[in-house]
Amino acid sequence: MLRPAPMGKIGNMKKRKAVWVFAGGPMQVIAARKVIERGYKLLVTDRNPACVCSGYADELVGLDTFDIKGNLKAATRLAKKYRIEAVLAPAADCHETVAHVGKILGLPAISPGISRVCRYKNVTREVLSGAKVPQPRFRAVRTLEEAREFLREIGNRGVVKATDNSGSRGFGAIRELDDLTKEIFERAVASGTTGRVVVEEMLQPLEKEMAEQSVETLWYNGKMYWLNWVDRLFRKDFLLFDSLKAGIYRDVS
Repeated sequence: MLRPAPMGKIGNMKKRKAVWVFAGGPMQVIAARKVIERGYKLLVTDRNPACVCSGYADELVGLDTFDIKGNLKAATRLAKKYRIEAVLAPAADCHETVAHVGKILGLPAISPGISRVCRYKNVTREVLSGAKVPQPRFRAVRTLEEAREFLREIGNRGVVKATDNSGSRGFGAIRELDDLTKEIFERAVASGTTGRVVVEEMLQPLEKEMAEQSVETLWYNGKMYWLNWVDRLFRKDFLLFDSLKAGIYRDVS
């Protein structure tokens, strides 16, 4: 004998399945297409109403992807209409927003606390330093003079960067104290959201080794799943490979 489902269950079953993608630029197009191919409705958060993914979206949330409060409010509204089964930020750095939205929707998502640590570079350094993981000397500062004072402490050579941005936005290399101008400092401040700048020691790549490698992993129930490991090639790295000294890379130096 079949028993009638509770009213809440019936309502949830009638909702259309959806996946919510945060950021709707060119780098999110593949994810948007895959969501649609798998039969889900596509929800997209992007403050640009004419973003690339707006043409794929069943619903566009016109908010900044870093607007946590705004997107949480939108989550309450959208959850009444859709059965949201996943929230994600492919190739975007708004993971803190996704963490909070995933939590309120009861979905598997990174912890908001961990996401916050990963978003703010100075907080990341503090946590890793506390765990005895070797880090460059660093300081988060609010004024140009504070930045110069710390640079003097570490030998007048270092880097300045935004507390919470990516893609080297707001980055400045300081090889001597006079290199740190008001313009460079203010650009770093403007590239973040905290009114502060991170000043760090300048790291030097090891001779005949890659300058940087990027690792992507997935953590689930305390276990790490390795996805890929990417060599990020900078100019001098091309000299390590004879095969890259020809073709489209032949003039890189």
